[in-house]
Amino acid sequence: MAETVNYNVSDGNMSVFNATNNTATEEQPDQTFDIVVNIGFLFVVCLFGLFGNTVAFIVLWQDRSRSPMFHLLRSLTVSDSVFLGCVFCTEVLTRLLYMCEPPPRANYNNLEIVNSLVIWPMGMMSQLSTIWLTVAISMERTIAVCYPLKAYSLSSLSKARLASSLIVIGSILYNIPRCFEYETFREDHFIPKTKFGSNIVYRYFYSAALYFVVFFCLPLILLIITNTKVIVAFKRMQKQQKEMNVIQKRENRLTMVALSVVCVFFACGMPALIVNFIDSTFDEHSVVPDWWVIFLSIANFLVAVNAAIDFVLYCFLGKKFRKMLLKLFHCDRPKILEESGFTTEMSEC
Repeated sequence: MAETVNYNVSDGNMSVFNATNNTATEEQPDQTFDIVVNIGFLFVVCLFGLFGNTVAFIVLWQDRSRSPMFHLLRSLTVSDSVFLGCVFCTEVLTRLLYMCEPPPRANYNNLEIVNSLVIWPMGMMSQLSTIWLTVAISMERTIAVCYPLKAYSLSSLSKARLASSLIVIGSILYNIPRCFEYETFREDHFIPKTKFGSNIVYRYFYSAALYFVVFFCLPLILLIITNTKVIVAFKRMQKQQKEMNVIQKRENRLTMVALSVVCVFFACGMPALIVNFIDSTFDEHSVVPDWWVIFLSIANFLVAVNAAIDFVLYCFLGKKFRKMLLKLFHCDRPKILEESGFTTEMSEC
């Protein structure tokens, strides 16, 4: 889940290897820190996240319960994977090219242009869809926990498919203007903005004000409202745990998974939201201090962690997910075999 940081080529923060304007130079304030965090750690997180999300999608796809929650979780893994792929291209691959390719660094410059025109908008699209899919998960849990008698009519697989489709389409349409923000050529050490990208209405209304509402304010309000209701109802259900039937216990575990996803989303996403909002106020000639570049790197890393960690949460908190995962890798529970009048436990793995 992403995650939510304008991780590479937005309005001016830019990590210094991926600078698209002269708010950053090609001199690193702390090159060791940059290599360790933005190449070493981020490389591992992206690869682990892509692997984990792929496995999680395969496991969740095997579910035949027609659960709207499982469909939303599948959609979230896809969105997170696209985001991690974009982060890998804009942060890790670009830095590796810059370090390994001798001047004039033609491949690096070409990748920077592709990042600006294609990869960055795709990242923002997946970022926005991740945010609103997280909101959809919270709303689905609110209905299931707080209004269980109406859950079958208000929350169904068809409605979950419709909601995820609208979220993806809306995220794409909203971020299409970002494809026209930068030029198709490079000047000195940055890629200049187009007249459209430099327009004051675009910068302060679309990139700042509207961004704050769509990416931050509105989803935050909805998440606080829905999760407050869920937590109150969840605590009430915990007191009645002995009286729960099998279905209620399953819904209880699903609620735990959803709450953990939202908590990680908040913890990892808040620094990035701060970065994005402040970044939208920078112009092409703003001087970016060293501490800002370091803070940006940390925010980028936390957003990548958020997109990569869902698989771990499912494994720890999802009992059904663990069973399906073991079945996928042929590690089912031990079987009882009868041999010569006595039983022997045999594990398939």
